Amino acid sequence: MKKINLIIILLVCIHLLHGQEAIITDRPDATEATAVMNPGAAQIESGYTNTCHNGDHHAWMDGLLRIGVFKNAELRLINTYHLGETPESEGFGALKTGMKMGLRPEKGGWPAVSFLGHVTFANFGEEALRPSYITPDFRFLFSKTFTDVFSLSTNIGMEWDGVTAVSRPLYTASLGISITDWLSGFTELYGFFPEAYGPEHSFDAGITLWLIENVQLDAFYGLGLNDRVPDEFFGMGISWRAFK
Repeated sequence: MKKINLIIILLVCIHLLHGQEAIITDRPDATEATAVMNPGAAQIESGYTNTCHNGDHHAWMDGLLRIGVFKNAELRLINTYHLGETPESEGFGALKTGMKMGLRPEKGGWPAVSFLGHVTFANFGEEALRPSYITPDFRFLFSKTFTDVFSLSTNIGMEWDGVTAVSRPLYTASLGISITDWLSGFTELYGFFPEAYGPEHSFDAGITLWLIENVQLDAFYGLGLNDRVPDEFFGMGISWRAFK
């Protein structure tokens, strides 16, 4: 009887939330969304990721704080806690801060366009987990809605490893699939082209679940497509929006 009551309550909550505006996040895929936080709004996006490369596992917890500062612009603060097997490999990573700016909304046949830029600082976090110098990265973000079910988001940009002057052009392409008002999925291809090495490509897929207003749950699983990236990876997360 208790199980039946719980199912009924859950279905009622889903029905009531159908009319609400769904939370939009930059996780769990590698593709960053074009959506920008409203002025005065704040959002926390956090999760767990585990990777396996040649039998070696690496796991970490990450957190992103997004704050809308004025129309079409948000401030961002990012940090990662690495779950290493030794004291030297465990602890907080480098602190990253930046801004996302909406450049134009989706209109007609043209996609929505935004710009995202970060700076990673070299004076925060465990010494073995932080870069040797201040490191920038940037992306141009694009998104296009085709139907009520399908949408496509892509990123093109550049990042640096923080240890050498080697740059890494990057790309992402994520196909979004709206299954219901409260459940969505995605499939994604993304990669890098390091200046001094060969290309790095990965594929992943996952779901986002929206059951409670302003709260999103997510899960994903992915595979490396060449030997320069993890053989497989998976993770899950939760995001919360406040003062929307």
